[in-house]
Amino acid sequence: MLKILDRYLAKKFLMNLLVGMAGATVIFFSYDFFQIIEKVTSGRLYILDVPYLSLKSIPSIISYEMMHFAGLISGLLTMSDLSSHLEVVAIKTSGISFGRMVKTPLIISFLVSCSMFLFTEFVSVDTFRSKTETFRKLDGYIISRNRNNIYYKSDNRFYSIYNVNGYSNKIKNCQIVELEGEDVKKIINARSGEYNPETGEWLLKDVVVNLIDKNEIIDYDTYDPEIKESPDDFLKYRIIADESFYSTDPYDVGKELSFKQIRDNISFLQKSGGNYRRLLTHVYHQRVAYPFSFFIMVVIGFALLSRFSRAGKGKIITVGILIGFSYYVISAIAKAMGFGNVVPMLLSAWIPNIVFGVIALYLFLKADE
Repeated sequence: MLKILDRYLAKKFLMNLLVGMAGATVIFFSYDFFQIIEKVTSGRLYILDVPYLSLKSIPSIISYEMMHFAGLISGLLTMSDLSSHLEVVAIKTSGISFGRMVKTPLIISFLVSCSMFLFTEFVSVDTFRSKTETFRKLDGYIISRNRNNIYYKSDNRFYSIYNVNGYSNKIKNCQIVELEGEDVKKIINARSGEYNPETGEWLLKDVVVNLIDKNEIIDYDTYDPEIKESPDDFLKYRIIADESFYSTDPYDVGKELSFKQIRDNISFLQKSGGNYRRLLTHVYHQRVAYPFSFFIMVVIGFALLSRFSRAGKGKIITVGILIGFSYYVISAIAKAMGFGNVVPMLLSAWIPNIVFGVIALYLFLKADE
C-alpha cells in the first residue's frame, strides 16, 4: 500500500512541480521579455531572435529567482488536490503519519535542491553569459581600454595595476607578485611600463625587485619582467572589481562565472586587497544557500495545507505569492546586513533559510494534529 501511495504522490507532486515552475517562470520572465521587446521595437533586434533570447533567459531565472516560489506552489497544489477529495483525512485515519505520507515528494524535492548547483554551473552560467554578450553588442557596450585598479591572475603571478592604457600600451604603478607553489618568490614594483606590440615584450621603468627567497632588494632603471599578457588581456579579464561592469543588478556580477572562476577571483582579491564582497555575496546567497529554499518551501507547502479539508486554488496562489515575496524581503535584508558587515556573509546567506526552515519545522511537527 505504501509503495502505491509513494508512486501516487510522486506523480502528483512532479506534475504540480512542473505547473509551479511554469507559472513562476512566466511571472519572473516578464522583465527579461520587456528588455528583449524594447530592443526589437528600437530596431536593434530582429523579431525572429526573440524566441532564442527568451530561452537564454529561462535558466538564470530558474537558478536565481523562482525556485522557492515553484517549491511552495507545488507543495500547496499537491496538498490541495489531496485535501479537496479528503484523501489527506483518509490517509491519516488509516494510521499513516504525515511525515511518512510526504516522504517520497520530500526526497524528490531535496534531490532537486541539490541538483540546482549542477544546473547553474553547467547551464545557467553559459546561457546568461551568452545573453549578456548579445545585449552588450546591441547596446554598443565597449569595455574601456583605459581602466584603473586592474587585478589579474596568471599561472604563477598576481598583478595589481593602478592604470592600464590600451591606447598607448602603457601602465602605471604596477605590482607583480610571483609565486613558487604557494610561497611568494619575488615581488616586482614598477612606476611605469610600456608594451611593444611588434615584439610582444614589456619594459618596466623605475623598478624595485624584492627577491623574497634570497632576502635581497634590487633597483633597476629598466627591467624586462617577461610578461606574457598584452594590455588587452589585462583589460578584458573580468575580475568583476570594476563598479562600471555591465550589470543591471549589483548581485548579478557572478552569474557569468563558473564556481571555480568565482572562487579563484575571490582568493586573488583577498590576497591583493581588492573588493571581493560582491562575488562572495553571490556565491553564498545564490550558489550555496538559495537552492535549498526550494526544499524548505515544499515542506511549508505540504504542512500548511495538511490540516485543511478544502482549499481553493485562488487562495493557494495568493498564499504562495505572499510567502514567496516575504522570502525576498528577508533575503534582501540579510544581503544588506552581510554586505555591510553587520553579520558574517555566510550567516547572512542562510538567514532566510533559517527563518523559513524554523517555520517549516514547526508546521511539519504540527501537521499530524
